Amino acid sequence: MRFSKEVKIYTGYGFASLGETALFNLMTAYCLYFLTDVAGVSPAMGGMSIMIATTCNSIFIVLIGHISDSIAWKNGRRLPYMNAALPFICISTLLVFNIVDLGTTSTFVYYTAMLLIFWASHSLFVLPYEALGAEIIQGANDRMLLRSHSRFYQSVGNLFGMVIIMPLLKLFGDLGFSDRISWLLMAICVLIPSVISFVITNRTMAPIVKANSPPVPGKISLRILAKDYAEAIRIREFRLLLSVSLIFAIANAFVNSILVYFMKYNLGLPESLKSVMFLVMALSGILFTPIIAVLARRFDKKGAMTGCFILAGVSVIVLGCIGIRSILMLTIFIIVFTIGSSGYWQLMFALVYDIGELNQVKTGKRREGVILSMSKIAYRFAAAVAVLILGLLMTSFGYDPSLPVQPERTGSGFNLILSIIPGILLLVCASLTYVYPISEKVHAHILEQLDQEE
Repeated sequence: MRFSKEVKIYTGYGFASLGETALFNLMTAYCLYFLTDVAGVSPAMGGMSIMIATTCNSIFIVLIGHISDSIAWKNGRRLPYMNAALPFICISTLLVFNIVDLGTTSTFVYYTAMLLIFWASHSLFVLPYEALGAEIIQGANDRMLLRSHSRFYQSVGNLFGMVIIMPLLKLFGDLGFSDRISWLLMAICVLIPSVISFVITNRTMAPIVKANSPPVPGKISLRILAKDYAEAIRIREFRLLLSVSLIFAIANAFVNSILVYFMKYNLGLPESLKSVMFLVMALSGILFTPIIAVLARRFDKKGAMTGCFILAGVSVIVLGCIGIRSILMLTIFIIVFTIGSSGYWQLMFALVYDIGELNQVKTGKRREGVILSMSKIAYRFAAAVAVLILGLLMTSFGYDPSLPVQPERTGSGFNLILSIIPGILLLVCASLTYVYPISEKVHAHILEQLDQEE
């Protein structure tokens, strides 16, 4: 394969990570804040709405993982689902960030339904997209490079999904728009680059998919679905990775969801500085991408990810114990936490891809969609539970969105949620990743077995 073709594959595939990450972070970082401080929903009800929508979406994730493995269309078995998801992603994003006042119960039902549509359409895009990466690239190092390119575009996506949000809202407010119109215009501004990135990936991948799509079974059934998931979950190595995803999801959800509140109430930062902090996060992700790629080549993927978790976990615990009381300390916190999150997002899917071949050796069947859907279910469910717990914790710490200044115990609680708890969880992730048994040598042996069987 020539270098120019490699670059085309890595770049074309990675572009869509920009859009899906921008929308993912928009929801995880700002949805609860929008519900509580803009739409007037209580923290407990807002957390419940997010959890219900995400939990219900798990059923859809199970189905789409199996269906995308089993049914191929003219443009393969992944791209058609990604294309079908696009209009629903756009419409549901606008409806989520639409301010409504229908009464307590009806408002709760409205936002729960809109969030369910968003996460279902997002899953319809992301699951086939991630499975596509396992199909077009086989080698362990090549997959690491593919995910490194994706991680770069994920970091760029952070600019659109996190950094520009507050400046856009301030700009639209200064122009005289109401809160309702300002939030809708902001959502449109995030959707535009997201849609462009999706279109670029589709046009780049279409000819490659036609040349690389493997044969598929051609039928689906509940019996086959249950068998696929049962056989996948029996793999011990996969269960270890699922555990890492579960625990990291809680840590990441705590940090992303509480960060806006922490900057507003603990540090009293103006909107401009809040955006600077998110910019630091995005730029740190971009900076760490090549560094982690080098470490993964030097110490193996699991070794690099373990090191990222340990460094981030220890650092954020220390900062939390000292107390994050200044912009400088918050900047340091964001940088060190991004080391851990970058390690996960850049290397986890490369490890999960390897499970696909292991599953094929053990069962004789490729199940990238099923395996990735289970990973997604674990992550989404844990993140949803984390947001629900977060809403309950905020209430127990005395948070009242109507107060311009929160009680001291609320600020202490925010510090605990932001740093100590996520730090401990990252160290647990490090211990699980350390005992994960599939190294690059083991994966190479798995590929040799598959070649011999063919």
